[in-house]
Amino acid sequence: MNATFRHALVAHPSRPAPAGCALSVAGRWSSESLVLEYEILCGPDAWLDDPAPNVAPMRRDELWRHTCCEAFVAYADDPGYLEFNFSPTGDWAAYDFAAERTGRVDHAWRGPDPVVRSMAGDAPIRRLLVTLPRAALERVAERGPLRAAYTAVLAWRGVGSTFWALHHPRPAPDFHARDGFVATLEVP
Repeated sequence: MNATFRHALVAHPSRPAPAGCALSVAGRWSSESLVLEYEILCGPDAWLDDPAPNVAPMRRDELWRHTCCEAFVAYADDPGYLEFNFSPTGDWAAYDFAAERTGRVDHAWRGPDPVVRSMAGDAPIRRLLVTLPRAALERVAERGPLRAAYTAVLAWRGVGSTFWALHHPRPAPDFHARDGFVATLEVP
């Protein structure tokens, strides 16, 4: 992927990742969408609980209860933000928040749904490729550079879940913490 950005995510220290595991996200804009590629490197003794793709992926709540990659996007000077969840099953969710964890409604837009594809890479690499329509970001994109947080919940067989982000500002994992929105997302 020709990345316009690439970020390494880190596991929250309260739930360390299995040895040898790593996670990164790369992104680029096309004329119609933001393409995100989450790359998961599994260590030699770690088995990702990687659910099979759904035949008919759909919008679905509570994806974060299993392996799920996420993107949070906000204006720098506004308490509201968008949350997008992407599952290896192909299912997705999108929410619009008025402020941190308050005023949540389903985020809707005119245009296509996100496309989420899980791809096995060279062992032990897993990839989640997301095509997020530009229309899904129009509410925030009209005001210039955005603040973003790229996150993931990775469920491991026999180990439990680990929580990944660019920055963990709180003692417990909290992806909604606005001081965790540390990336700049330029919209062309």
